[in-house]
Amino acid sequence: MTYKKTVRVERDLKDIYRYTRRHFGRPQALTYLNELESVFELIGEQPRIGRIYQGRIRQFVHNRHIVLYRIETDGVLIIQILHGAQRRR
Repeated sequence: MTYKKTVRVERDLKDIYRYTRRHFGRPQALTYLNELESVFELIGEQPRIGRIYQGRIRQFVHNRHIVLYRIETDGVLIIQILHGAQRRR
């Protein structure tokens, strides 16, 4: 299976990059974004790896973030990335 990211996810990734760069430096920010992309690939390959969150939405925890996604007929749609302390909006 393949994966797609929503516009919201692209925005979440930019926010994560900015925060991580400001607090931990550019190398760590780039490393973390690469890790998240690897998580997306893993979810695309094994879509049932995440726990059911709400209805058809699943969640997969990576470090301090929660990746929300939905299995669709043509692949996986990554919906949102939350920090563990956030609630879904």
